[in-house]
Amino acid sequence: HLKSEMFHGEHFADFAELKVEIEAYIDWYNRHRRQERLKGMTPTEYRCHTLAA
Repeated sequence: HLKSEMFHGEHFADFAELKVEIEAYIDWYNRHRRQERLKGMTPTEYRCHTLAA
């Protein structure tokens, strides 16, 4: 997913810029991306919802 969603047609000035973008993408993908299998919630929302129950 990373290559097709983030890198397609993108150019980065140096490795440091690339590293920052990869870390931001991984954070979004793992914590903020809405997922159908979690009933349309983000992993963070789902975790809070499950702990509240």
